[in-house]
Amino acid sequence: MQESFQSCSGGASDEEIAKLLEWAINKIPNDYLNILKETNGYESSADFKEYYRLWSIDEIIENNEGYEVQKYLQNHIGIGDAGGLSMYLLNLSAGTVHRYPFPLDHCYEEKVAESFTNLLSRINNLGNK
Repeated sequence: MQESFQSCSGGASDEEIAKLLEWAINKIPNDYLNILKETNGYESSADFKEYYRLWSIDEIIENNEGYEVQKYLQNHIGIGDAGGLSMYLLNLSAGTVHRYPFPLDHCYEEKVAESFTNLLSRINNLGNK
């Protein structure tokens, strides 16, 4: 079955990227910034078995501040969610992507990808099954 891919908006502008970089404490990986330039947030589901919603830059800043991500998980930023049940976080030190349940609890953390590019490959592979 084909993957369902819905872009939430066009790509992020240079001004939006600059806003994110100014807000972020640590360096954000280029592979993630490049995707934001293509689509500033999107939703993807394959066969409704797995759901990925990657946030726009405004949502990244708002949700990270609201959930106090950096207070509990330093060197991480939240980048999306799985339909409200869990949050996807990018480990800025290692470049890996992890899924944490709400509320954030590192005891239940699951590494889902070695990099953001790897996560995108995983999402695309789900749609091709």
